[in-house]
Amino acid sequence: MKEFNFKILSPDRVIFEGKCTSLVFDAPDGKYGILADHSPVISAVSEGELTVTSPSGTQTFTLPGGILRFENNEGTVVVS
Repeated sequence: MKEFNFKILSPDRVIFEGKCTSLVFDAPDGKYGILADHSPVISAVSEGELTVTSPSGTQTFTLPGGILRFENNEGTVVVS
């Protein structure tokens, strides 16, 4: 499966940074999934779980909410 770069940032640290094959997160209007080559998107991320699947396995992060930006196979979530 094709990979893309992804990171989760908080004001004081990098929570996650690496290559992944998919991510799933809660948004105000439901769950969303992102795969490589997804069209550009900016979305609110609701409080809840964000699941990152990478070649080394799956990690789940509990987030307080934030903003996701995905473009050109680069994704970033900024949390408060």
